[in-house]
Amino acid sequence: MTGFNATTKAPEVGSWAEAVEQDNASHVQEGADGTRTETAFTEVDGVRFKVVTQFKVINKRVPKVVADRKSWVKFGSCKGEPGGPQVAATYVAEEVEMQFTRNRAGEQILDVQEDKQT
Repeated sequence: MTGFNATTKAPEVGSWAEAVEQDNASHVQEGADGTRTETAFTEVDGVRFKVVTQFKVINKRVPKVVADRKSWVKFGSCKGEPGGPQVAATYVAEEVEMQFTRNRAGEQILDVQEDKQT
């Protein structure tokens, strides 16, 4: 028996219900660059789907006063509302119009490239 050691054991499953739970449980893998990949299996109308979600958690340092402000209790018309901005109370007071400046040199390069393509 090559490759078998007395200290290694096959994974034991106590009952078939535990085996099904382990099969349906989501699996999480950590990537080298901090990316997490979660794999879950769902069943809809008897059809089994594999759902793979990839995300990366980014921790951002903010000034202490900003962190303190996030912990303030809501007041005014938002008092008692859950965290985050409220659509009913948060609005833009006045619309700001922006006028973009053009880069003439960049436009000329684009025109030359378009002429070459046609």
